Amino acid sequence: MKVIAQIDNGRVLCEVTIEELAFLHGFRSRYDDGFKNAHAMEVGTECNLKRMVNTSQFVRSLRPRTLEETKKKLEQAIDQIDDAMKVVSGLEVFSILSEEPIE
Repeated sequence: MKVIAQIDNGRVLCEVTIEELAFLHGFRSRYDDGFKNAHAMEVGTECNLKRMVNTSQFVRSLRPRTLEETKKKLEQAIDQIDDAMKVVSGLEVFSILSEEPIE
C-alpha cells in the first residue's frame, strides 16, 4: 500500500494492489474462495479494518499456554469421538449378525 495524497489532517488517499485488498478483507490471497475481485475493486467499497485489527489483537493476546491447553482438550475430544465411533461400529456388526437367519 502506498499513500499517494493527503486529503485532510485525518485522511489520506492510498494506492492498494488487488492482493493487498484481499489481505485487508481478511483473505490469504486474491484467489481465496469468497474474495470477489470485482466487488473489492468497485469505487465506494469499504473495508472494515477495525474489525480485523480487533481480531488480530485478540489472537496475538492469546498466550501460548492457553493455546496448548486448548489443543490438548480438542485432541482429547477427537479421541473420545474416535472411541465412540468404534463402539457404534461394533454395535452395528452385532445388529447385522442378529438379523441374519441361522441356517
